[in-house]
Amino acid sequence: MTNRNGVTLRKSLEHITTAVFGLTESPPPETGAAPLTATEAPRYAGTYVHRVLVRYVVRWDGARLLVASGDEAEQPLARARGETFRTPDEQELTFVFKPGEQKARYLHRDLLTCVRKRSSAT
Repeated sequence: MTNRNGVTLRKSLEHITTAVFGLTESPPPETGAAPLTATEAPRYAGTYVHRVLVRYVVRWDGARLLVASGDEAEQPLARARGETFRTPDEQELTFVFKPGEQKARYLHRDLLTCVRKRSSAT
């Protein structure tokens, strides 16, 4: 179940799953992933786009990664595991790296994959 932006409506989905099927969906267990460091941040920070559908801006504020999309407020990202990060509302974003590249090339969120916008400095 998603909205027009392709973002899974987790609370609605959980409510329907519980009401209709009597099942409860527990969040995946945390693995105690190490927090992101300032040295690692440039690997993820950048602008990721999917044509005209969506544009994510990921930036480092000196202490943590933040993500913003369109007119949505910025949200902090906390590492969940490996290259996967989670917003406070439990949306997961996974950064994908092409072999041999130092910066993430793609950002995957739910059913949508965005490509990193290249700048002249990249």
